[in-house]
Formats: sequence, structure tokens, C-alpha cells
Amino acid sequence: MITRTIPRHHAVDPELTPYLATTAFCDLDHPDIQALAEELAADDAQPRATAVRMFEWVRDEIPYFFGPWGVTASHTLHERAGTCTTKSNLLVALLRAIRIPAAYGILRVDAQRYWGAIGPAFLTRHASPCSTHVHAAAYLNGRWVRCDPSTDRQIAERSQHYCEQNRLIEWDGTTDRTDVFRPEHVRASMLSLYATIDEVLAKPMRRITPELLEHANRYIQFIREQPPFPNADSLLAAYGQTDDFRQTITYLHRYMAERGIDPDAPVA
Repeated sequence: MITRTIPRHHAVDPELTPYLATTAFCDLDHPDIQALAEELAADDAQPRATAVRMFEWVRDEIPYFFGPWGVTASHTLHERAGTCTTKSNLLVALLRAIRIPAAYGILRVDAQRYWGAIGPAFLTRHASPCSTHVHAAAYLNGRWVRCDPSTDRQIAERSQHYCEQNRLIEWDGTTDRTDVFRPEHVRASMLSLYATIDEVLAKPMRRITPELLEHANRYIQFIREQPPFPNADSLLAAYGQTDDFRQTITYLHRYMAERGIDPDAPVA
């Protein structure tokens, strides 16, 4: 049973108050968020040490899977899976729960290409060429420090040797550490940090169906369940022999036919 009290000893500049706020999606007052924040905040921990501990917990205990982005932080915690957006939202909620100001950073990226070698064309062609990638930032020792908990240790250990985009991000709370993006895959980088991204999270998915997400997650699960492949070609060759792959291709043919998409047309 947890009996500690969440540390609230560090003073906060009034200008940072918006970066401590509860929002519709950043529901830091949820009992489960509060309980986890208390568990991760050791009695004698400095804010930086606690922030790093929270980052590592979200990075590794919430494995990356595709899913809807319009969900609360507590929902992501309950599901024990998340995207870049929902994992960052959970991290922001945990940080704010112990009164560490936390914010969101936004990139516009080419989701058809930025996955790198691990992204199979039969799936990535259906992603948006201008998608939103979200990371987090914590206000520590008088300045903002960015971090990205998207890629968990398990998926990194199975693929980072041939896919630089899946490199494990190690963060010490003093230096900005965000996911690896090639410059040609970044459509726009928002230098500002935001106190809320509720408007972004409230936008409905347009191109993506729940069934498409399910098939994409079968591919991710396959990567997780197999020993590391030496390269992307051997991964895709092995996945191509599975029933999941055949079911995915069948679904995608139907998906494209229903939308009048030419399967032979080049990706935009």
C-alpha cells in the first residue's frame, strides 16, 4: 500500500501554471494517474530524477502500438499501450501530477516514409504524408528539456540495428532527446511548446480504420515475438509467410476497392 505523499516542495513560476493544468485529455487528477505518480516519485528524489524515472516507465511499460490518439492519459495507462501522442500525453500527466511543469512538442512528419526500413509499403502507403508526431518536455532546473518516450526498449532491441528510427532514446533530464527523423521526412517543426494539445487530440481519424490499425499492430506484435532479424528484408520475408500477412493483404485489397484506390498507383 502506497503511503507516500507526492512531493510538492519545489516552487513554480506563476507563468508556468498552464503547464500544470488538467485538461480534457490530460486527466492528471484521475486516481490511477495520481497513484502511479506517487509510486514513481521517491521521497528524497529531486525533480530531475523523478522525471527521468517517469520517462523510462512510460517508454518501456507502455509499449508502442498503433491506435486512436483522442484518448485520455488514464485510458492509455489502463490499455498499457500507446502511440507517440498518447504516450507523451501520459508522461505529461504524470509530471504535472507531481507539479513538474510539462508541455507538448509537435512535428509534422511524412508518416508514409519516416518509419524507415521497418515500415512495410503495404501498410505505410495508407498513412498520411503529413502526420502529427508529439513528444513531451519537462521544465527542470529553470529550463525546458524535451524527451520522446515513443519507442520502447523491446521494439528497439529487436530493430534498432537496422532501423535508426527505432533507436532507444535514453534521457537524463538535462539534454533534449527526441526520436530520430531524417530531415526529408519532417514537413514542419514547431519550435514552440504547448500547454495543451486537446484540439489536436479531438480531431477524428480520417484515413485510418480500426481494422487497419489492428492489422498494423499484428505486424508490430510479430516483430516483438520473434528474435531480432539481421535486417529489414529478412523481417519482411518472414512476415510474408504468416497467416496474419495474408489476412492483411486480403483486407487491404477490400479497403482500397471500397475507396476507389488503385493498388498499382505510386504513393504520393
